[in-house]
Amino acid sequence: MPGEVKPFEVYKYELRHKKQPFDCTKYYELLHEWLLENDFFGKGPEKEDDSYLETYYWEDRSSVREIWFWWRSKKTTESKQIWYELDIDVHIIAMSKQEVVIDGRKLKLDNGEVITEFKSKLGVDLSGLHKNFFSRVFYRLFTGRWMKDRVEFHKKELKKKTLDIIETAKKYFDLYRSDKEPLFHPTKGIEP
Repeated sequence: MPGEVKPFEVYKYELRHKKQPFDCTKYYELLHEWLLENDFFGKGPEKEDDSYLETYYWEDRSSVREIWFWWRSKKTTESKQIWYELDIDVHIIAMSKQEVVIDGRKLKLDNGEVITEFKSKLGVDLSGLHKNFFSRVFYRLFTGRWMKDRVEFHKKELKKKTLDIIETAKKYFDLYRSDKEPLFHPTKGIEP
C-alpha cells in the first residue's frame, strides 16, 4: 500500500545479566558509543544529533534502587525509501554498590539484575513512487521484484547490526565461557 511508513520488526532479543558486579556508567557509555560509531542517531530534527537518543529515563532511589532508560535510534541508508530503527530498553533491578578487589585494587561496582531488550525495525516508505505516470504504471512490478530484493538485503544488514550490538553487550558482561576453563570430557575406559 503506498504511503505506508510504519516500520516492521526484524529482530528482537532480551539479554539478562545478574551474576557478577558491573559498572552501570560504563555499560551506558558502551551502548551509547556503539550507536554513534555505527551512525544510529536520535529521531530528532537534526540528522546527526544524539540529544534525542534517550527518550525515557527513570530512577527510583528508595530502599531498592531501580533504573529504566529507553533509547530510540534511527539510521538512514543510501536509499531514501529505507531506514533502520534500533530500540534499546534497559531495566536495572535491585542495584546496589559493592566493593570488589580486582588485581589488588579495591573498586566500587554496581550489583543487580540488568535486563536489556534490543528491537530492530526496518522502515520502508513507498509514498514517493506515485508522483509520475511511469512509476504508477510499474508500481506492482517495482515493489514485487526490485524492492523486495532491496528489503531482504536491508533486513539481513539490520539483523547483522543488531547481533553486533548484542555481542558487544555480552562481551561487556563476559557472558561467554572462558577459554581458561577446560571443557569436561568424560574419560574413556578405566584410568590406571
